[in-house]
Amino acid sequence: AYSVESDDDLSSVDLSIISWNVWFDQASSETRFPAILDELVSSHADIVFLQEVTPTFIQTYQHHASRNHYQLYTTSNAQSQYGLGYLTKQVIIKSKVVPLTSQYGRSAYFALLPISDTKGLVLINVHLESGQFEKVARGIQIEEIHTNHLPHFLAEVKQRYPKLAIVNTVWAGDFNLDGDEQHHVLVKYWLDAAIASSSGRTLMSSYDVDNNPLAMKTKSWFEQSSRLDRFYIPPQFTDQPMKYRLIKKNEQKNYSRLSDHYPIELKLQL
Repeated sequence: AYSVESDDDLSSVDLSIISWNVWFDQASSETRFPAILDELVSSHADIVFLQEVTPTFIQTYQHHASRNHYQLYTTSNAQSQYGLGYLTKQVIIKSKVVPLTSQYGRSAYFALLPISDTKGLVLINVHLESGQFEKVARGIQIEEIHTNHLPHFLAEVKQRYPKLAIVNTVWAGDFNLDGDEQHHVLVKYWLDAAIASSSGRTLMSSYDVDNNPLAMKTKSWFEQSSRLDRFYIPPQFTDQPMKYRLIKKNEQKNYSRLSDHYPIELKLQL
């Protein structure tokens, strides 16, 4: 965990960041959502990216002990249908929801978190177009975020907080990249944290239609297990130590009972 300190006292900051698509169905949400929040509290994560946040999830949080540990921020559509959210221990000092070219009303959720008096972390939370055959639509959304929306958000941050240095940018969420699908913008300008910290190990799927019983129920014809959920950071920050992992189970609980997506975690030392 971290706290905002003066730079004189700040040598390094260790951050634990989790991304989790939490929706599956309304019928089981009354039992799944409290269990998901229990797991997040016990994880001691500093920042949580959430996708497919619903009014029921928001209501569960409002009556859950996680309120003592985290502040919940959501996009407006999460209060009526489903949308994006953050759970953070620190106050988000600036945020912006940017609509993307989408037939489903998808957006990018930008946020700025203070790390110290003069340093900040930029977050980008996404749930990209979800159809198996919507690779082109996802590509357009990725280019919009990288080429237009992120530069505009950084410019707004600089104008409002001219003395704040951005120490990293974390782009995370459900990218819905199917199978071996890639995008030239992500390959050229961003570092896939799972690949960068894998040390040659086989990368496991966060949406596992072979072993996760919830994913088995929702998969469509010809759909394969995929690494839909990802973390990306700019390559210039690769000197910062990081560690990635897919969370499938702990000593007490199998996470396949909580969502059709497994959560992923990125640990960063800034």
